[in-house]
Parts: sequence; C-alpha cells; structure tokens
Amino acid sequence: MAKIAYFKKASGGAGSSTFIGLTDVPASFTGSALKVARVNAGETALEFATVTGTGDVVGPASAVNNNVVLFNGTTGKLIKDSGLTLAGTNTGDQTNISGNAATVTTNANLTGPITSVGNATSIASQTGTGTKFVMDTSPTLTTPNIGAATATTVNSQLINANTPIATATFIIDGGGVAITTGIKGDLTIPFGSTINSVTMLADQSGSAVVD
Repeated sequence: MAKIAYFKKASGGAGSSTFIGLTDVPASFTGSALKVARVNAGETALEFATVTGTGDVVGPASAVNNNVVLFNGTTGKLIKDSGLTLAGTNTGDQTNISGNAATVTTNANLTGPITSVGNATSIASQTGTGTKFVMDTSPTLTTPNIGAATATTVNSQLINANTPIATATFIIDGGGVAITTGIKGDLTIPFGSTINSVTMLADQSGSAVVD
C-alpha cells in the first residue's frame, strides 16, 4: 500500500518576492552591473562581486568543428577560426613548420644517389654509370680514377692504341717587336708522324706560314 504525505502551508510568514528583498543579500542592484552574486568571506550572506582573472578569451559566434584555433590580433584575448584542420598522426616536436604542407606524403624519404631517412641524409659514391650526378658547375677533381679510354676519336681525330700522341713546340722570339720576314728555322721530328693540328700564338700583329 502506498503512503501519501500531506503538507499544510504555514501561515504568518511575510516572505519576499524579489532577490534584494531578502535579509541576507545586498539591498540594491545599483552599481553592480555585470557583477555576480557570491557568498561573502564570512559565509554569512550573499554579496555582489566583480569576476576577476586574466584568462578571459572571446571567440567568434560560431566555428567549424575540428578546425584549428588562431589568435585574432595581439591582445591575447580574441580567437578566430583558422579554416585549417589537422589530420593523421603527429608525434614528436613539430618545429619550423610553415606554408602549405598538403602535398607532403607519409613517406617523404629521398632515394637514389642522395638518400635520407628522417633527418639523416647521405650521398652515395658515384662511378660514372647510371643516372647523371653533378654537384657543382665546375667541380674540382681530387685524384680522379679516369680509367682506360674507350673512345676512338678526340676532336674528330682518330686514336690508335699503338700510336703515341705527342706535342712539338717551336718558339720564335722577336724581342717584343714584330719578327722580320724570312725563314726562322726548322723543326725536326725524328720519327714518322702526321701533323693533326697547329696552334699559333703571338703578341704582335702580322702573319706567318707554317709549311
């Protein structure tokens, strides 16, 4: 069987129909705009107080779910929707990130002559075969291993493995002035040979014939 309790309204109590009509609250709202009600330090009544703090941040009226938040201005109290999202798994310290990273794939390690794994990068030794690999426009060769010649011509001149190539030099000194006309000498080559080319250098204007 259910029991029903009946209560009778007490009579004689004046009561109050407004907040400030209570006996343990401030008597007026005047001067308390934007303040909040709180229990006083003595825990005996309510009082109006101003909310204090340095972490009050104001954002936009609405935002897109999961978008990154950015500061709006330099006050440190205004934020805005950046319009950017974060996807995937990000681990470790992310530093010096700028620009649009949307084109970076999961595996961005380098392969080929230059390889990289994470922050470690290395350059493999090159033998001259395979993919062309040039580091400098005019590299300096240190003890290069050129190997045996495989070409058959140099500047359109036939190379014979059994025939040596030599250079003969003949100097005519005019003492700083143009040389006089006439034969200036003969150059003897003590073996059979073929003249492939002649290079003539001079510090005076004029003409000369090599015969």
